[in-house]
Amino acid sequence: MTILYYLITHNFIIMISLHTKSKMDLKVDFSRIKPWKIRLIIFLGIISVSSVSVIAQQGKIEGIVQLEDQENLSDIPVILYNDATNKIIKTTITEEDGSFFIDAVESGRYFVQVSFLGYDLYNTPPFEVQNNHIKLDTIVMKPGSIELDEVKVTGQAPIIQSKNGKIILNVENSALTEGSNALEILQRTPGVSLGKDRDLMLMGQSGVRITIDGNRTHLSKEQLITFLESMSSSEIKSVEVSTNRSAKDDAEGSIGTINIVLKKNRIEGFNGSISASAGHGIHPRGNSSFQLNYKKEKTTLFGDFSYILNKWEYDNIGARIFPAPDAILQFDQRMIYQRAVPSQNFKAGIEQKTSDKNTMLFQVSGKFSNSDEDNKGVTKMGPGSQSIDSILNTDASLSTPFRSYTFNFNNRFVLDTLNSDLTLDADWSTFRSRTNTLNHYHTTQSNGEPLYTSEEERSFMPSDIDILITSLDWKKNMMKNSFRTGVKYSHVKSDNNFHFEHKIDGSWRDYTERINHFIYTEQIAAAYFDYNHSFNHLQLTLGLRGEHTRSDGHSITLDERVVRNYFNIFPSGQISMPLNETGDMLSLNYSRKITRPNYHFLNPFEYYLDKFMYRKGNPYLQPHYTHGIKLNYILKSRYIFTLGADFTRNSIFQSLDQNSSTGVSWITMDNMGKEMNNYLNINAPFEIGNLWNINNNLTFVYSHYKGEINGQELDKGRPFFQGTSMSQFSITPALQAELTINYYSKLRYHLFVIKGMGKVDIGMSYKFSDERSTLRIAATDIFDTMTSHVTSQFGEINTWMDQHLDMQAIRLSFSYKFGNLSQKAPKRSTTSEEKQRAIQTD
Repeated sequence: MTILYYLITHNFIIMISLHTKSKMDLKVDFSRIKPWKIRLIIFLGIISVSSVSVIAQQGKIEGIVQLEDQENLSDIPVILYNDATNKIIKTTITEEDGSFFIDAVESGRYFVQVSFLGYDLYNTPPFEVQNNHIKLDTIVMKPGSIELDEVKVTGQAPIIQSKNGKIILNVENSALTEGSNALEILQRTPGVSLGKDRDLMLMGQSGVRITIDGNRTHLSKEQLITFLESMSSSEIKSVEVSTNRSAKDDAEGSIGTINIVLKKNRIEGFNGSISASAGHGIHPRGNSSFQLNYKKEKTTLFGDFSYILNKWEYDNIGARIFPAPDAILQFDQRMIYQRAVPSQNFKAGIEQKTSDKNTMLFQVSGKFSNSDEDNKGVTKMGPGSQSIDSILNTDASLSTPFRSYTFNFNNRFVLDTLNSDLTLDADWSTFRSRTNTLNHYHTTQSNGEPLYTSEEERSFMPSDIDILITSLDWKKNMMKNSFRTGVKYSHVKSDNNFHFEHKIDGSWRDYTERINHFIYTEQIAAAYFDYNHSFNHLQLTLGLRGEHTRSDGHSITLDERVVRNYFNIFPSGQISMPLNETGDMLSLNYSRKITRPNYHFLNPFEYYLDKFMYRKGNPYLQPHYTHGIKLNYILKSRYIFTLGADFTRNSIFQSLDQNSSTGVSWITMDNMGKEMNNYLNINAPFEIGNLWNINNNLTFVYSHYKGEINGQELDKGRPFFQGTSMSQFSITPALQAELTINYYSKLRYHLFVIKGMGKVDIGMSYKFSDERSTLRIAATDIFDTMTSHVTSQFGEINTWMDQHLDMQAIRLSFSYKFGNLSQKAPKRSTTSEEKQRAIQTD
């Protein structure tokens, strides 16, 4: 603990000293850090390594868990026992490839135990650890004779767990997530919040990367929201949040990554499930789904289908105040948005073991939705809220048919018995949306008399996106080292051809000033290597990634073209050191990251949100780069403390400007000077007997922005706090309850300040005696407190908006599993403490 205190306090002093300098200049060029600071960092590193050297010599154990057909088993608890006392020493769970690693093992005699429902309990022969690296023989699980109805398993995976530096929200067994969509689930994930205009934020910061099974989505914000709203919870296994980046990971994402992990069923024989839910907020909503799986020896067939209907209503009230030579001009506005998104989703695939060493997977998935919006608004205009000159009535309808298909091929070939393998992965995705809008404007005097002739506009906005991603990865595990290298290529093409018309003298005519055809292509070729070396008491990971990017933004309408070619190096590294045998661990991580502007930000098209507000792209927007440093401390393999700092240059941010004489405002993206974010995240799970499991996640952030906006200097910062507390109550073995409390403090997001808000969700689930049927009921935002209050006061800009989010709802769901279910959990009953330790160990 003395070492930890020394490291945290001195690293914090370094960040404070850098921040003190940033108050005047916010320099983040590391070449300009004063030599004494560099010497201090080096000195601290030497002291840290020297301090750890006093720890007793320790060993490392690794192995692989497989079925008899050599299929690797993931997420299986592995327990290390002392051979003399039968005392549990350490626990972990297997990785996706079936491997497991146990570090920092004191000298002694041990054995490893593995259990899996439907299979015999496996105990390895006893072995000696004497400051060496033990590689166990492959653990092969053999079918047991116990039937499903004879086995009683106590406990289940917690809603929140930590693994490999990630915070994981387990979706499958949660009563609160059943029947919801992916966007709603992400908002419940610790560390994730919803910013202005439904931007997803991580640690109170924008720039988060959203991936599906590790693959980047490459969609605009609006398309991503539609995509997530059309994804049912029945498709999702878990959500992983990480601020770490290894060289294998794409460098994209300046803050971190939110990865949605889809369900994979590999149970022998035929099995499946059906589920249905119905709920009601302001409007009714619900979904239904079914999954099928068949596995016979080396062949697995799987598929699922879901239908989801979501309908929300948002009530927006706001004002924009413009300075004028004689008197101010004020717009008081109220808009009511109603949005319905019915969607159908499917996935089907086959996994085939062509040999003992080779496994092939092919799957196809698709989503079909048709988003309908009905927006009605009233804008009162005049020198003040009590003095109205005119009233603008807006009636807008939008219809967006959306189609997407994804084809995936994966081939993994095991090269040798030391778990060296070669993996080929290829994805091709298409996204097609066809947005049609119809806007009707009617302006009257304050007494209701018409002031102008009614105006009508309509638009046709097709958007086609094609994405091709291929990668080849090679991994090699050795006695004290592991090496991974690979290449990746991605090609994205977005074709947006927007056509506008307005009605003149009763007939529709082209609105030539708003017609826009924009094609954007982006190609990224990458290569990387990751090297991991285990010393006696240290684990060092070094990585280097190179990415060459070529982008082409072509505005056919304006006959403008912006082509960029650039190559970047992204180093990363981590050093980890155990502090004692009770599971305390300290690690220091560094990575360089990039955030490229989305094509949506680059299109120089003026898209009108209403008659006096539009959004405009910036074709000259540049990517920004972030240096991230993170100190991670794990206490007793359970409690995680993360102290981090991110330094960004040329930061991409949202800018707001206006014309005070006309009352027209517009939003665009621009590159600001510098941005700095310091954060502390604490994840603390607790158990109160066998009844109550609690996970508390607390995030403290200080963000500072400095740069020029609209010719004026912005130099502002603000602290931010986010807290999430999730509780599971085991009332009886069949009856479970959940309680989630979220709170977000006031947040600065570039020019905007978002007022604090929070919500409380409750849910219950009951598993029937057949062990197959489950009934769940959930109520979200039970106190109806999710109202977003956004203000912006900078220079001549003075605006505010309140948005009431339609999140208060009650939902009832039922699910039923059929077929063979004999491989779902550890075979033997364990105490709650043992089970939680096995699952939560990092």
